Parts: sequence; structure tokens; C-alpha cells
Amino acid sequence: MNRVLFCVFGFLLSAGSLHASSASMLLKALARNAGREATSQATEQMAKQVGREFVERTGQKIVKQGGEEALEQTTDLVARHGVDVLRAVDNTPDSKLVLSSLKALPADEVAKASSRLAAGASGKELAELTGKYGVAALRAEAKHPGIGVVFTKALGADGAQLATQLTSRQATQIGRYADEIGKLPATQRRSLVTLIGDQADRFAKFVARFTEQNPGKVLFTTSSTALLLSNAERILGGDTIVFDADGNPTLVSKPGLVGRAGQAVGEVVVEPASRLLNYVVIIIAGFIGLVAVSKVIKIIRADHSAP
Repeated sequence: MNRVLFCVFGFLLSAGSLHASSASMLLKALARNAGREATSQATEQMAKQVGREFVERTGQKIVKQGGEEALEQTTDLVARHGVDVLRAVDNTPDSKLVLSSLKALPADEVAKASSRLAAGASGKELAELTGKYGVAALRAEAKHPGIGVVFTKALGADGAQLATQLTSRQATQIGRYADEIGKLPATQRRSLVTLIGDQADRFAKFVARFTEQNPGKVLFTTSSTALLLSNAERILGGDTIVFDADGNPTLVSKPGLVGRAGQAVGEVVVEPASRLLNYVVIIIAGFIGLVAVSKVIKIIRADHSAP
């Protein structure tokens, strides 16, 4: 009995020592991130600022799920990117997933990504999407907070990758229709995502025009998407999709387009006609001139032959 108690007591001492060591490492990393030497005074100040209980709890979780290697990875990330790395680990169920995902990011994206993962329920959802669709989901949300996750939820890995390619304006405008696009048949969905990736700026302007002209209207039905994909150049160039009373989509030319086309045709037709008329006038004038000259010659000859 005494031997069993001794073993349990020894385990608790070693566990407590390990947890204390992990907390100490994390506090020193936080001090370095704040630009201080990791002295006992600096680490004590960091403990007061972020909460010792929080640091100890997070350190224990890291060691339990990933061991000392995970703890070393965390201290390195914390030293470079700050306390949000710890908050992200504390907020999400799988610390190993969080650490591996943050480590895979470019250095300038880690702080933003950590902040998003640390954000309560939305951070937990983001961690789940990252586990399902890869680090692109995390990059999308870090680049477009609150919008990147919309693309990933609606369009999966393709949506996450697409969002990372868009500017903030493009992501905001196209993101309004992400759920509609996500409900399309797979073939149409893939074709539309490819079109958006290739023509992001023109596509964003197209949906912005549609939103302004048809607030609250569903755009991406199966039939309207088929119309768009088969007339992409015209529609992205300014032509409009309108819906009749039965919801059937129709393509309407941009105002002024027909007039300009008619004018262009007119110029092509009128210009050759005017040239032909000029030639006819020249020929007639030449003929009249020849007739006049011949008459003058006859008169002169008649004068010479007179007695």
C-alpha cells in the first residue's frame, strides 16, 4: 500500500513539475514577444497580464496532446507572434491541429490566423473547417475575417482557395452569393468557381450590378447559371440577366450596344457608297468635258473650212 502511494505521489510531483515547466516556458516566450529579457520579473509581469491559470491550463493541454515537441513549437510561435497563439490553442479542441496549421502559414499571416482561431465559437468552427479542408480555410479567414469561412462552408476546399485569391472588395461582393453557388449541381459549381478565379474583377463587378438592380433576388439558379456560363463574355462585359414573371432568365444587351453596332455597320456601308458616288461624279464630269471639247473642235474645224 505504501509503495502504491509512493508511486502515485511521485507521478503527481513529476506531472506538477512538467506543468510548471511548460508554464514557465510559455511565460518566457511571451516576455520575449513583448521585447523583454525573459527574467523572473518579466515572466511574473506576463503572468499577471495574461493570467497564470490560463497559461498553466494551456501548457498542460499542449503537453498532454503533443508532448514536449508540441510545447517547443508553441513557445517558438508565441515568442514570434504573441499571446493569441495560446488563446487559439486554449479555444480549440485539437492543439496539434492548431499548431501544425499555424506553422504551415507564411509568417505574416500567423497573427491574424491565431486571432481568428481564438475567437470563441467562430474560432472552433474555423478549426473544424481547417481540419476538414486544410490550411487554405485558415488562410481564407485570416485574409477576409468573417467572409473566408463563408466561402469554405459553401464551397469547401475550392471555396477556401478561391477566397485567398480575391481582394477584400471582390470577396465581399461575391461572398453574398457563395451559398447560392454552393447549392448548384457539381459541374456548374466547379465551372463557375473556375470562371470567378479567371475573371475575378469582372465577375465581382457583374454581381455588384446585379445586387444593385435586383436587391434580395436569387441570381444563381440552375438555368441562370447555364445562361451565364454560355454567355460569359457578354455578361461580364455589361449585358444583363433579367427574370420574367415565371423566374425564367433572359439575356438583355447593355443599353446603347445595339445603337453603336448599327452605327458601326452604317459607317461600313456608307463609306464605300460615298466613294462610289465620287467615282461616278468624276466619270460623268469627265464625259461632259470630253463632249464639250469635241464640240469646240468641230466649231474650229468648221471655221477653217469656211471660204
